[in-house]
Amino acid sequence: MSTTIITGNRSFVNGNKTYDTATVGVFGSGFTAQDITFRNDAGPGKYQAVALRVEADLASFYRCLFDGYQDTLYTK
Repeated sequence: MSTTIITGNRSFVNGNKTYDTATVGVFGSGFTAQDITFRNDAGPGKYQAVALRVEADLASFYRCLFDGYQDTLYTK
């Protein structure tokens, strides 16, 4: 988790819908992630800032870290 980190900083305050602030979006079926960090570092003053959005069946996350301030994980 500390070696592979995907980072973004899109936020609601910057004019994005919560859905569109995700650093990573997962679609489809059968997604697996392991030993990775998904981060949105927009910070507390930026309100909604999603690190990971998941719209997938059979998605799995093993030893993963989800790092953000508000609405860190968006499942749909």
